[in-house]
Amino acid sequence: MYLNNYEERALEGEYGEALEIAYRILSSIGRLTGASHLIKISSAHVSGVSYSTIGDYGKDFLENVSLKARVSVPTTVNPAGLDAQNPYDFNLDNDYISEQTKIIEAYKRLGVVESFTCTPYEGFYLPPKGSHVSWAESSASIYANSILG
Repeated sequence: MYLNNYEERALEGEYGEALEIAYRILSSIGRLTGASHLIKISSAHVSGVSYSTIGDYGKDFLENVSLKARVSVPTTVNPAGLDAQNPYDFNLDNDYISEQTKIIEAYKRLGVVESFTCTPYEGFYLPPKGSHVSWAESSASIYANSILG
């Protein structure tokens, strides 16, 4: 997969560990999917917010990377494994609430919009028609392809 000079330097760690990790992930996914190059995006929507889904390894990764990185485009997130405003309303285990809260706090440090929704196109940053987005949610992908084009 072709990387431009900036992307190559980022992959080599010249701009810090967080960008090196990001470009390692992006270039690996690109090679696996046969992508020819990376494209610029105008927004992102992140899956992998629930502690039930990402567990301790995902939580630890987010906590670590959120100490050094911030999102560079408007970014929303999928629902978490609890109601962030009322975490004790559903009789969840205190350990689960604690671990889920750490994930939410890591995403906040990264600078994401605290959307916690499957529909980032409703009530949050709406990218211009024709822009490229990276939205990890099935309904959001349909919206992006059908409405944004």
